[in-house]
Amino acid sequence: MLRASLKEFLMVMVTIFLMEMADKTQLSAVSFSAKIPKPGLVYLATVIGLALASVLSVVFGRSLALLLPEKYLRYLVATIFIITGVLTALGH
Repeated sequence: MLRASLKEFLMVMVTIFLMEMADKTQLSAVSFSAKIPKPGLVYLATVIGLALASVLSVVFGRSLALLLPEKYLRYLVATIFIITGVLTALGH
């Protein structure tokens, strides 16, 4: 049981790490670090901000999972992802 949990933990951690590298959050952290002469403050604020966003995502995702079957949840997430991509491409 512990081995399966570790495998799931590592899968989530590595996926999130790779997805977050060089995204707008990381670029914002670089920008703030250039402006604010206290890197520890920028780091702490970035960690707390990401943690809060992650908590909300997990709670919202779990709530949706309790309301919708997995099949429909996948369609919903895919649709939101596609709409976001199209709006980004159009500059909105």
